[in-house]
Amino acid sequence: MPAPRFPKWAVLAIVAAALCCGAGSAAAAPATVPDAGSGKVGIAVRNGDDLVVVIRGLIAAKRYDEARRLIAAWRPDDSTYRYRVRYVEGLIRRDEGDYEAAIATFRGILAEKPSFSFVRLDLAQTLYLAKDDDAAKHQAQLLIAAGVDDRIGGAMKSIVGAIDARRPVRFRGFASVLPSSNINSGTDRQVVYIGGLPFVVNGGSLRKSGIGVLAGGDVLLRHALGDRLALVGTESLIARMYPSIGATDIRVNLSGGIERSFDRGVVTVSAIGEQDYDDMNVAFRAYGGRLEASRYVGMKGRVYGNLTVTRRDFVGSAYMDGWRAEASGFYDYFMSPSRFVRFVGGGIRETTATGAFSFTEFSGGLGVYNEFPFGLTLYAQAVYAHRSYDAPMAVFGTRRDDRIEVQATLTKRDLSFHGLAPQLTYTFTRNISTSPFDDYAAHALDVRLVKDF
Repeated sequence: MPAPRFPKWAVLAIVAAALCCGAGSAAAAPATVPDAGSGKVGIAVRNGDDLVVVIRGLIAAKRYDEARRLIAAWRPDDSTYRYRVRYVEGLIRRDEGDYEAAIATFRGILAEKPSFSFVRLDLAQTLYLAKDDDAAKHQAQLLIAAGVDDRIGGAMKSIVGAIDARRPVRFRGFASVLPSSNINSGTDRQVVYIGGLPFVVNGGSLRKSGIGVLAGGDVLLRHALGDRLALVGTESLIARMYPSIGATDIRVNLSGGIERSFDRGVVTVSAIGEQDYDDMNVAFRAYGGRLEASRYVGMKGRVYGNLTVTRRDFVGSAYMDGWRAEASGFYDYFMSPSRFVRFVGGGIRETTATGAFSFTEFSGGLGVYNEFPFGLTLYAQAVYAHRSYDAPMAVFGTRRDDRIEVQATLTKRDLSFHGLAPQLTYTFTRNISTSPFDDYAAHALDVRLVKDF
């Protein structure tokens, strides 16, 4: 069966990007490529631009050995020589239909040189051909947001659209190990003072450490109603198990709505529902609506925001029942497809049956994404949040919380197991509260394998 291919205009667009971002156009001694089997002189190669066109033409004509010889003879003393040779080998492997070898080659180059956007373009295309949709979409979106796709005619947007269209039903599974110094967000205080009198803190409120396990999956549904309109839905189940404290928490989420796409953005309106289980007993229910929007801004940015409003029902704790409105979002500014800065912000308003548990929260923070050599990707983020409650508690007065959360996620993107890369996330949380039972610190790790890298 022949390897699937992009429309000709998309291939030419990627070639154009290689001309701009790939081998330089510095003058060199002209080389010639003979026509296959004729012995006659064919196309002259005078610079890097000619080289890219000729190499791709040879590969398209299945003249692989000639392509190898040409790239091997071209400026061998150049600092990028070995990357160009590997890149051409990746193109050949892809043309032969060996997508796995081509992907490994392109990822290997990017592990050392994440700034090579022309290699990332071919990686995204090859991932799409290999039907590794999560990874293909991740790479394509980095190229779009960094403005590279606009310079090549929108080939990456076509990939994203094709991925969404070709899989009306998708399943994603995930699992991770969750070591934590504070599983239950408990306090380190052994004694609290109420009215000047000391009271020993109950063992259930003290900090407990241990190792948890997270497992779950999503079913993603999509039905096109036209070129820019679709019905979308999600069903997800997430289970967290903490053997050290004998606890199991399960969350089930459902959503369904309408998605409207535009040239540079998407808007989705959905009805949502959630039900949580504590040790297999229903503990919480919520239902409501969500408005989400994302857009690429200018040549270097993307913005995302959502507004969620839900009615909340805590089984057995009617004083906590009420309404919650939450808005959150971020803006990413890209220096390149391998580096961006993220500005995050949000707010929550929750109204409960008891004023002491009604609150308003505002948060803001900064994140940085960078792909380093040696195949390492780091995303680091710091967020500060302030929460104020409406009414005083019976003992400790009106509660105020100041929360600091620092997170660092490290991905080894050149170490792939069947399309999965290892990822480690460290999170530090410090909640400073006027309520001693809610004043705590926690260190946590999340170890998992991911596809979107």
